[in-house]
Amino acid sequence: LMNGFIRDSRCYVFSSQGLYPLSAGPLASIYSPSSGTPTTIWIPGQRIQGVKGLFNRWALASNGPSVWYLAEDGIYEVGNPIPITAEDLYQLFPHDGQPGQTITLNGATVSPPDMVVGATSTLPNLRLSYYNNELFFDYVSGGDSYFTLVYNTITKTWALDQYGRTINSHYGEYGHGVEGLYACGKGTTNAGMAYQMTGTSDDGLPISCQIRTPSADDNDPGIKKLWGDDLIDCNPNNLAVVTVIQGYDQHGTTL
Repeated sequence: LMNGFIRDSRCYVFSSQGLYPLSAGPLASIYSPSSGTPTTIWIPGQRIQGVKGLFNRWALASNGPSVWYLAEDGIYEVGNPIPITAEDLYQLFPHDGQPGQTITLNGATVSPPDMVVGATSTLPNLRLSYYNNELFFDYVSGGDSYFTLVYNTITKTWALDQYGRTINSHYGEYGHGVEGLYACGKGTTNAGMAYQMTGTSDDGLPISCQIRTPSADDNDPGIKKLWGDDLIDCNPNNLAVVTVIQGYDQHGTTL
């Protein structure tokens, strides 16, 4: 058994092969001589159809109503047989006996995660976490290159987060009057350090970013179109250099 969650007042547990509901067994109050307290026995039920197994115990995240998990061929939401990585990140993950491949995401090169069953050095670096409508997938590629892919649960889109320091996990803090997103360092100089995702620098380094607007095709990508105007309104406030790159054909070609 790998990991589990509670949803709608019911308990569920993942194995590497599937998802199972849990129920209290008939001997739910067995006396434990070692602790002196009753022990609840939980029994897995019949495997839930259409849900794959969890690839590793750290790659599970939830916002309450929804649960996401890493399987052997991509990232899924429980209840949906199609992975949320199918459209943009399909080739990044192993399929049909073939390893994941390097892809280009919004103009950035993204290497595939190290997904080797039993690899104790890399499996803890495959992690999912959730905060404020964003699902973070932190992973290592090639043994020493760390990547963070972020899935917006509202727009259903993926983006690549890049940092000046090496980061291997994220954690969203919730509480009464307390909210914040933190990143955990993994580099030679920042291992074990926690960074709060706020401020105007990246641990003393400048923050660079890329903003890309959606490609408009009027829901008919097969027909060529002519757009008359392309306007951009930006106020960098004298703090940054803004470079504008125009793209067309779903941003497959840039000017």
